[in-house]
Amino acid sequence: MFDDGRYFDVTIEYAKSAPDDILMLLTVENRSADPAELHLLPQLWSRNSWSWTEGAKRPLFRALPGSDVHVEHPNLP
Repeated sequence: MFDDGRYFDVTIEYAKSAPDDILMLLTVENRSADPAELHLLPQLWSRNSWSWTEGAKRPLFRALPGSDVHVEHPNLP
């Protein structure tokens, strides 16, 4: 897996800018001497708080044209 030093280091740092906000900084470093392509898949999630409250609204995640995602959450702006 690490033959000839060909691997990527991926570092994820988290910070809060507000009570309802989480920020992420992804740093990726290619440790090989050769250029290489790497595909990253960002993650978007919501805590499941609707399962134990009858009638609670679920968040809505909807793909938009291109690579954008529209998100609506009943408890967040």
